[in-house]
Amino acid sequence: MANRGPSYGLSKEVQEKIDQKYNPDLEQRLVDWIVAQCGGNLEKPQPGKQNFQQWLMDGTGPLGPPGKPGLKGETGFPGPKGSIGYRGERGARGEKGDSGDKGESPVIPKSAFSVGLTARSKLPPANTPIRFDKIIYNQQNHYDPQTGRFTCPVAGAYFFTYHITVFSRNVKVALVKNGAKIIHTMDNYQTSEDQAAGGAVLHLDVGDKVWLQVVGGELFNGLFADEDDDTTFSGFIIFGA
Repeated sequence: MANRGPSYGLSKEVQEKIDQKYNPDLEQRLVDWIVAQCGGNLEKPQPGKQNFQQWLMDGTGPLGPPGKPGLKGETGFPGPKGSIGYRGERGARGEKGDSGDKGESPVIPKSAFSVGLTARSKLPPANTPIRFDKIIYNQQNHYDPQTGRFTCPVAGAYFFTYHITVFSRNVKVALVKNGAKIIHTMDNYQTSEDQAAGGAVLHLDVGDKVWLQVVGGELFNGLFADEDDDTTFSGFIIFGA
């Protein structure tokens, strides 16, 4: 602090009043308190008002101990997204996993038949299902030789075919589904055995019935069979619906 010259007039009176109130004991107590707050390592000033004032103004001394941590501040805003890093190296191939449980086997629908006429059932009556009584194949029993009808067990596409030996009379037959005639086959008898055939793919639902029958009366039922000649009717499922 810069030294000032002697005071005159009012300033002198003010200074005298300040000097009268100066208390060395109070100053010493204040110095002791400041030193204690600074950890006890602070060098004390020389006695005297001016030395004390200069000591306060200098503010020099060793650093005190660290203060207590402050309160945690608020979370800042997220920073900008960084660029994509380099692709890492390919990892080693993993071990082979355990085998899974065996799945269920697909259910393949089965339905087929092949039947024929005999010397007893040749020249069948007209306008009714032909009762083929020679069983060539009917493992699933979906063809009924008592009624001459095939009954659909599984919805899907079915193929039906027939081969006819024509003898002694003309032939006119129809492939029938649930009473509706689907296709017709006709052959005019000449003087010796003749052959006729037909076939179709039909979509059937469960319970549908298919059969072959003579149409046009008894003059068109020349379907023949004996030990050397056959008239047959066959069908089977192609695939399920």
